[in-house]
Amino acid sequence: MKDVDANAKKKDIEGNVITTTFYEIPVTVLDEEVTIHLDKVKEIPDEDKKKSLYALNFKTSKKDSEKRYLFGDISYSYFETKKGVEEGGNYRMAKDKKASSFYRCQDAANQLSESIITRFRAAFLSNIEAIEQFLRSKPAIVLHFNFDDKSWFQLDDVTNMIDGLITSKMIVPQDDKFVLDVYLYKTLGGHNTPNFREENKYKTNLFTLDEVKDLLYGVRAAQKPLKRLNKSNIGIVALPHGEGLTSKMIADFLPKMTNEESDYEEEQSENLIIVDNDVMLQNDAGDALFYDFVYNSFDEKVKFDIIFTNIPASPAGLYVDMVEIASIEKSLLVEVNNKINRVKQHLKEQFNQEFPKAKKDLELYLEDSFLKILSNQTKSEKKYQFHLLKVLPLIYTDNYFQDNVILPLFINKVEYNIRNNGQGFNTLKYNFYFLMQIQKFNPLMAITASTSYQIGKCLGIMSKQFEAWRDDCPIKSFEKSYVGNLSRRISSLEDMTKFSNFINEKLTIHERWYPDIKEAYSSFVPLLRELENSKGEYNKNHCSLGFFESYFKVSQSEK
Repeated sequence: MKDVDANAKKKDIEGNVITTTFYEIPVTVLDEEVTIHLDKVKEIPDEDKKKSLYALNFKTSKKDSEKRYLFGDISYSYFETKKGVEEGGNYRMAKDKKASSFYRCQDAANQLSESIITRFRAAFLSNIEAIEQFLRSKPAIVLHFNFDDKSWFQLDDVTNMIDGLITSKMIVPQDDKFVLDVYLYKTLGGHNTPNFREENKYKTNLFTLDEVKDLLYGVRAAQKPLKRLNKSNIGIVALPHGEGLTSKMIADFLPKMTNEESDYEEEQSENLIIVDNDVMLQNDAGDALFYDFVYNSFDEKVKFDIIFTNIPASPAGLYVDMVEIASIEKSLLVEVNNKINRVKQHLKEQFNQEFPKAKKDLELYLEDSFLKILSNQTKSEKKYQFHLLKVLPLIYTDNYFQDNVILPLFINKVEYNIRNNGQGFNTLKYNFYFLMQIQKFNPLMAITASTSYQIGKCLGIMSKQFEAWRDDCPIKSFEKSYVGNLSRRISSLEDMTKFSNFINEKLTIHERWYPDIKEAYSSFVPLLRELENSKGEYNKNHCSLGFFESYFKVSQSEK
């Protein structure tokens, strides 16, 4: 149970870790009479049995925020913390004028005909004071009702009765079938029904009761993200379609629904059906964002509808689809994944040549690389989310031609890191190369051939005498003050010239005109004249990239 795991991470006001105690109460059913044997309660020591228990979180609707106890096992906790008293689990005691969870569910229970649920509730009601007093006896308790060695969900017809309660409020009988009386899912119904109001579109299909129940589970499975993007509320939903698909193949592909997961939005877990990047690295399988699309039992011609959806922050929230790309063939996704893998392998080889003694292998993944470059150090990460919504559909459809914002954002992130002692240029640059080289019109070659880039390289070599790590660095503040604000220091050709004059002046004052610096200066002067005379276009980002490449270049001795 997730409540048990959550409590294990909490402490009471005295600093004690909250430990959940598991108890079992025998329940007998004789001649349709249910008896709860409170006098035979005992603790459960078996860890495997503890893991097999489930508590029902019953809701009358998606927006129902009450804790209603209908039937089955109970998870309950009540303890004082530094922030106040905390009550948790699937049960709540009466408070002020509010009834306990048992009574809050009475209206729903009244809709059931005579059954094991109603008879159990009658027995529970006759013992409710003793049961609730027992639940209060420990900081955290799981109370398991043992029906002759069966759990509540293993009893005949129990799940059908609960499903019936849920569906009863959303269907209207029509002859021997039903129409939906609620808005279930936005794509259900015809788009071209003549003289039919939009708000009644959901009524254009007739269903059997079993079909309505299947729809409830099907819609939930269809809206559950296959992957949640890190540091965002964006989920990727994938719906396969095409010939040769069996229900088992689809069930194996779609994210699994578990009994404990009905309220998963409350946890806002970042590990939502996420692929292990370490496994991806070992298998050289390409990229985690492609893993499920590529490694499955589907034929190459099977197509996917890929939907980027907004994951709600609470159970009462609604999934909002933001971007949808339809009918992407698996064969195309395999091809794009292979291209990404080739780029990754090429950069990995380049990294190993540059850093032969590196303790860790180079790991490159789309999601991670975008986050490192686009992250703005806030919880919302709006810039990152917005850009992913724009470019991921292009990447999946093999239409990611040229991304003009990556270079300036990379320059800004490098400068930010320099000012704040963040990730160094020499490792971050591979994330930049990765995102540039997966573009169909990779602009790196044109950038490195530009005069602005070449001028920047010369300036970087000339400035290396002021690197912060040097024991003999004559200007300790140079790196953070100048390199950390480089693009602002060289925003125009005139500013860049002033910056070069400043470097020349400091090199002269500190007598640092070494042969490699003289050589760089000799190359810099004609490049600057060429740019001035031809009135060519100066680009501060190209110049900054060239500067960083040479300024942070690791020498053979440093390797």
